Amino acid sequence: MKTSLGTPLRTPVNLCFAALLVMVVIVYLPSLGNALVFDDNILSGGQVFAEYWNPLALKPRALSYSTFSWLQAAAPDAWWLQRLVNIGVHAAVVAMLWAFYAKLLASLQLSSDDTDNQHGPWALLAGIAWFAINPNAVYAVAYLTQRSILMATLFSVLSLWAVLQALASQRHRYWLLAVVAYAFAMMSKEYALALPALAVALIVIVKRPSRQQLDKFGAIGLLLAAVVAYLLYRRYSAIIGTPFDETSIAYVEQMNVLAPGVKALAYPLSIINQMWLFFEYGYRWFLPSTGMMSIDLRPPFPTRLTSVPHLLGVIGYLSLLAVSVVLMLRHRGRLALLGFCLFTPLVLFVSEFSTVWIQDPFVLYRSYLWAIAVPGVIYLLASRISRQTLAGLAVVVAAVFLWQATDRITSLRTDLSVWSDAVAKLPPELVIGKSRAYLNRGQAYQLIAQDSRALRDYQRATTFGDGGEGLLNAGTILLAGGRAAEALQAFDGAKTRGQLSAALSLNRGTALVALGQPQAAFDAFSTGLGQSPSVEEVAALRRQRATAALQVGRFDEAIADAEFAAAAFNADPQIRATLGFALLAKANRPAALAAFNDSIAKGPNGIAYYGLAGIHADARRFPEAKAAIGKALALQPENVEFQRLQAKLGP
Repeated sequence: MKTSLGTPLRTPVNLCFAALLVMVVIVYLPSLGNALVFDDNILSGGQVFAEYWNPLALKPRALSYSTFSWLQAAAPDAWWLQRLVNIGVHAAVVAMLWAFYAKLLASLQLSSDDTDNQHGPWALLAGIAWFAINPNAVYAVAYLTQRSILMATLFSVLSLWAVLQALASQRHRYWLLAVVAYAFAMMSKEYALALPALAVALIVIVKRPSRQQLDKFGAIGLLLAAVVAYLLYRRYSAIIGTPFDETSIAYVEQMNVLAPGVKALAYPLSIINQMWLFFEYGYRWFLPSTGMMSIDLRPPFPTRLTSVPHLLGVIGYLSLLAVSVVLMLRHRGRLALLGFCLFTPLVLFVSEFSTVWIQDPFVLYRSYLWAIAVPGVIYLLASRISRQTLAGLAVVVAAVFLWQATDRITSLRTDLSVWSDAVAKLPPELVIGKSRAYLNRGQAYQLIAQDSRALRDYQRATTFGDGGEGLLNAGTILLAGGRAAEALQAFDGAKTRGQLSAALSLNRGTALVALGQPQAAFDAFSTGLGQSPSVEEVAALRRQRATAALQVGRFDEAIADAEFAAAAFNADPQIRATLGFALLAKANRPAALAAFNDSIAKGPNGIAYYGLAGIHADARRFPEAKAAIGKALALQPENVEFQRLQAKLGP
């Protein structure tokens, strides 16, 4: 008797699928308590909440990022609830894959085959489970900001399912749903760009259209993708074919020193690197191992167009693409399905060829979208296995996958666990970007006051060519520990290694102030203001420069900087005291008196009371002067200058 894999499926299989969804939720529940890590800082810093609210805004990822803002408005800082949404989207992707493949297999009439008839539903369940609890998926589900790839995948599969429904029912509403779902996928993440090509592929293997019909569908799909590509080009034209951020540019420069000529070939080298990494992604999805997974994998970047094994990746990628097209055009049934399952990731992967991927060349969460073909491949393998063997293998594989997924979720618990895991997975050889894991783990150690471990990681980062960032961070620890001379040495070392940031100038100037070199400090702060500082850095630089300017007698600059900083740091009493002394130096006693009183109002402090005492003493208001210096000494009894003024004023 012929059994369809369409709806409804056999009841036992449906029950097992429901159990799979429950399992998915259970395995990810521990992630609800994970901290925000790495790219999640765009959430903790409020950047996403400030910029995203309207899902129809013409900006990348407007839909997926807006969901963060909506939930934040409803339940502020309920990160566990945000994570629960990610889990829910993943479960929805799993359910949508089940519906899509069931419809596809029925459309291809694979169930007419005797073996498929007996084991097809269970083989499909095995394929869906392989995706659902695969440890690679953790990097999309438990990494909170990657909701964008989750939602793009959900809408992509929905769009493909709608195409199948349209082909089966000839109802226009399903074509409309397919287009809308594609739009939603692109509004979630731009990686779904090539989805229309998959729609055409489905038409080919399901309907077997004539050449004329195929040309028609192909033209429609191409037009749709071209319109979306144009919109993306308008937004991303500056990064197409080139390194897209300062870190990537720095990495290319480092590579060019090691292998002259790399800079000129960075884009084609990136493409052949990605073609090789395509197979690395596939290997991890079909034979996952936690030893090959981390948030910051660092494969070697090719230095020549003929580099091996990267050249093999080019040959393999293009050959596999050709094979997939031939299988879809010339064969039916299982081979056509195999062609589609090969074609899907190969075509979706073209987004990796858009720019120079050198900072993040190999990121597991991006593979979540491409892995929608995995259930189909597993189905083709599992449907040829006896039910008893399949059941035994399923138990073993599920146990291994659940253990691995739990391990990956645990690795994402905190910044320290994330970067300790990344350090452990670094290759032994020197590769570009190897320093990043050490830098980030050092910062994680620094946040929990484990400074000695942080310093060790910063030193390791320095040996891997980090552009001076490790020495900059080490210097901040030394400076905070009162070791200004060592800190200055570290900052100077960072400068010689190419670190020319405003942050370096700010910290270097602060060290010079501590060492009693106010003129050099003033110059350092001034340099920082010319190094494209952020708004926050501008305020900090001018606050520090005000103090240095006061010490070297540049009172006008001190007043201007102090007034700017006082507006930026409204609650800071110290900068108002600095302003008071600068005004006093310009003989503007009324304004100085107001500044000192304002400083005390922001927070009683010895230096402001000392300034008040001086003004009162000059005006021969000795009782007020004595009261003020008494309050100053009560706050800072060991201050020698305060003691001298009190002695001068007398009892």
